[in-house]
Amino acid sequence: MTADKRVGVLGMGTMGRGIVEVFLTAGYDVRCVEVDQRVITSSTDKLLKSLQNSFEKGRIKESPEGLLQRLTTSKDLDVLKGLPFAVEAIIEDLGEKQRTLATVERILDPAAVIATNTSSLSITKLSRALKDPSRLVGMHFFNPAPRMQLVEVVRGDMTSEQALRQCVDLAKELGKVPIIVKDSPGFVVNRLLIPYLTEAGKLLDQQVASAKDIDTCMKLGAGHPMGPFELSDLIGIDVVIEIAKELHAEGVGGTDAEIPEAFKKLVEQGKLGRKTKGGFFDY
Repeated sequence: MTADKRVGVLGMGTMGRGIVEVFLTAGYDVRCVEVDQRVITSSTDKLLKSLQNSFEKGRIKESPEGLLQRLTTSKDLDVLKGLPFAVEAIIEDLGEKQRTLATVERILDPAAVIATNTSSLSITKLSRALKDPSRLVGMHFFNPAPRMQLVEVVRGDMTSEQALRQCVDLAKELGKVPIIVKDSPGFVVNRLLIPYLTEAGKLLDQQVASAKDIDTCMKLGAGHPMGPFELSDLIGIDVVIEIAKELHAEGVGGTDAEIPEAFKKLVEQGKLGRKTKGGFFDY
């Protein structure tokens, strides 16, 4: 990836914006596609604030304004034409992702590798939308992408060794720690994490303890840096629900179809966590 420092990012929500920041601070020119102009505007503002914070704390040396000069945002997928690499980070929906990936494949360089940031969907299923499924690799960043070191690099049934190694090398270049995992429901982190978060929700439903006290139990009793509700707010309560549903649909042990009422009520109220300034806690 070093020879051609151009990448495309699809989606400028929480994860897409974080991935854009990772690439910008690693010296890449980024072309980002987002269909909602309001999201482009708000995400660009949030990106600038995040870069300013990193600059003030000495984590980056290039000025935030200078970094943003290497970012192109557009509502048109054609802005990705000829790029050698792209990461998809749109809504966690199989059909939407497949349609987007199929279109992007026709626009990118014929030899380009395509990565998807899906947190739970099958890479193999997603790759069936492509004429050349060997080009697709799972590249699962974690929120907040600029801070979290782990990247799960997921090998689908048809992923080529070359595409896989390219994503591993790229993750290292970005300062991340890549772990190669098999295409399996939830991969590693969410396979273990989501049942834990939903079980915490059931404890809250049963009034075993308050959200704050359950979080304190896991921080002081299990050594976790944050409790399950603080973490759910960070991930996005709606995202936790969608991943839980996907795991259940794939028949993964330890999950079930019942989403805790504590989660459902907050989503109904539009309280999705940090991204809406309120969830289990206020921000």
